Amino acid sequence: MHLIRIILSLANSQSLAFQPPCQADLCVTHFHLRFHSIRNSHQNFPGVCSSTISEAVYNLTVGGLAAMAVQSALIWREVNWQLVRLLLWPILFGTGLGLVALYHVHSLWLKRVLGLVFLSVGAYQIPAEVLRAKGLSGGHDGKQGQVLVEGEERAGLRRLGRVLGLASGFLAGLFGTGGAPLMILVAATGVEKDEWRASNAVIWLVDNVFRLLYLQAVQRQISLPDDASRLLLLMLAGGLGVGAGSALSSFVDVALFRRLLILLMLLGANVMLFAGRPLRTAVVGVCAVSLFFLLYLLALWRQPSGPGPWASLLAAAGLAAKSSSVEDWVPQRWVGKSGYSRVATQAEEEREEGRGGDGNGKPRQGPALENRDDKDARMEHRRKPEIEMMAV
Repeated sequence: MHLIRIILSLANSQSLAFQPPCQADLCVTHFHLRFHSIRNSHQNFPGVCSSTISEAVYNLTVGGLAAMAVQSALIWREVNWQLVRLLLWPILFGTGLGLVALYHVHSLWLKRVLGLVFLSVGAYQIPAEVLRAKGLSGGHDGKQGQVLVEGEERAGLRRLGRVLGLASGFLAGLFGTGGAPLMILVAATGVEKDEWRASNAVIWLVDNVFRLLYLQAVQRQISLPDDASRLLLLMLAGGLGVGAGSALSSFVDVALFRRLLILLMLLGANVMLFAGRPLRTAVVGVCAVSLFFLLYLLALWRQPSGPGPWASLLAAAGLAAKSSSVEDWVPQRWVGKSGYSRVATQAEEEREEGRGGDGNGKPRQGPALENRDDKDARMEHRRKPEIEMMAV
């Protein structure tokens, strides 16, 4: 049992060294719940995920406390204290609301809400990952600088930060993880990665202390004499996990790590949404999601050095609406393959016949156009005979 807890805490701590950490935190919350449901399957209520969320929240808080302390010490020079002051108070207030709701809402409904959080984050990340693989993502690359404190839209971003901080704190108090709303702020501000990691660690260090004091002093979540060894192991694993995650981050394929997190998101959504139901009810959903995601990964990995076919189709749909040339939007890697090059050739022949070609795909003799897709050049070429007649 202690070994499983250590592994889960290591995974939670390693998420600090990878991007995005909110997905890893949500996945660890899911695994904590699954582990406790196996151990306590005869308690509380029957069915899938038959444990309470409060115990998982406590374990995540203890492990995260040590992890955030070590992370803050390692990269404290990168902390943006303006960002910390902006987010800390809304997050603490939201955490208090979430902790109150944690003990006043039935655990079944909390798990189903958590399932919706899993599903929404996973559904958002799938198209984002496809566009990222294609190279069409419009998000920031972590090198835009301190837009939050220097940009012209500072007031609007500050209001956005307070709202997202409140939502993040509420989720942290309710489920033990609150990183998802803050990812919206990161995308909107373009804060540098190390700066965000350091500031985020300081914020959640303070929040974890507040959360632990509430859970222990107000709710008496555990008995310290009985669980002291478990808590020490969780804190030790949390601290060591930060170093392990930082060391492994340079050797792990970030894209692969991100896609595995998306898979865990979708699987976790099924488990949480079917909480309290018979196991066979959730199996169908888990199998369907697994099959869908495996096909998605296969599509992305067919071209290791380039985009997946789904991304190519998305790009083709967008470019086809802007261009009259088939060559512009048919992916180059399709040329020469069965079917696609033939479709492109037929479309080109039809286009040339419409311009008065000889029917063999060759254009009629006339002034050469430097760019056949330039609409202004085509219109000028078509109007040239009319202009000459008017001159005569």
